[in-house]
Amino acid sequence: MRSYLLIAPAIFLITGVLGTVSLLADVFDRSGRIQHSLARFWARIVLKLCLTSVRVTGLEKIDLTKPYLYIFNHLSALDIPVIYVHLPVQFRILAKKELFRYPFLGWHLHLSGQIPIDEKSAAASMRSMNRAVEALRAGVP
Repeated sequence: MRSYLLIAPAIFLITGVLGTVSLLADVFDRSGRIQHSLARFWARIVLKLCLTSVRVTGLEKIDLTKPYLYIFNHLSALDIPVIYVHLPVQFRILAKKELFRYPFLGWHLHLSGQIPIDEKSAAASMRSMNRAVEALRAGVP
């Protein structure tokens, strides 16, 4: 419990600082490269602060010349940092549309090209998935 009380404020601080820098980068970099690099840097710091080690297998099977739709079973708060650190490509996230309503977070998600997914109905979810497929076809990483 004591370690959590020390680690959580550090994570919130680094998230706030790098999130602000990334939000500013959104204005200048429509490709998302800067934001993705900042997210990878943030994720490395978070994993180091949490004193975790991760073993990833199968990365050699990814053909970096092809677009993919990666689907992850979001089981913990560390899933996102692990994905950012270990997936060797720039990518976009399908995020719950409600997250796009929050100030700063929603602006960043929108400006950095993340895709809102509406989970209210199967039809709405399919429309969101179709937007993701169209983004892939358009060459969005």
